[in-house]
Amino acid sequence: RPQNLPEMLRAKQVDVVIMGLDMLTEWGEDHDFLVINTIQVSKVSLQNNARVVAFVRQDSAYIQKDQLLGRAIFSEYPKITKCWLGETQFGIPSELAKTVTVRRSYGSTEGMVAAGLYDCGVGITETGESIAANNLRVIDTIMDAPVVMAIRPEVINKKWPRQLAAILNGAHAAQNYVLLKMNLAKHDLPYIMTLLPALKSPTVHQLNDNHCVAVETVVQKDTLASLIVVLGNAGA
Repeated sequence: RPQNLPEMLRAKQVDVVIMGLDMLTEWGEDHDFLVINTIQVSKVSLQNNARVVAFVRQDSAYIQKDQLLGRAIFSEYPKITKCWLGETQFGIPSELAKTVTVRRSYGSTEGMVAAGLYDCGVGITETGESIAANNLRVIDTIMDAPVVMAIRPEVINKKWPRQLAAILNGAHAAQNYVLLKMNLAKHDLPYIMTLLPALKSPTVHQLNDNHCVAVETVVQKDTLASLIVVLGNAGA
């Protein structure tokens, strides 16, 4: 389980872990690990990460954390929540943190807040759809929570951790792309080249027919259908 991985890293049972930055921050200590790479595994986008957010009921009067004085927070991340409230790394609480009760959630965080059992919840979201569906609203984004690769500080000078990170990033990115190949008349090539969103530049091969060439390039999956139509109309 993710909760076990930071302890295994600290105990030198493993050299590297791949996990959410939220769980690494919650269950680990800063001096036990170094984050060397972010691995994009978002369900909906290549840009958006999951986020740890604080949320309240839609009809709540709370719009910022300072208004939670003396209230109860149901949190999947008590350690992160206490830092958000102002507790320092040395465990010295701010005035706000002194008055707020933070209880650990093991699930159904949104439901418990929606039911009125807690004034505020802290949990993770990527799209925000579940929060909205429970008639809740976000009052603050506490942290981004991408999937990261973390290593023990002792192995920072070894090559293999960064090589592994590069392989994983490439494999994940490749899932969103396809290889597109086409044949076309050589005189259509200059215009066709302007239509191709290549990662670097399209590859062009001369065919046996001196008047034709083969072109191949990498494109995003979600643009493939419309791009085929455009290229067909342009002579490919």
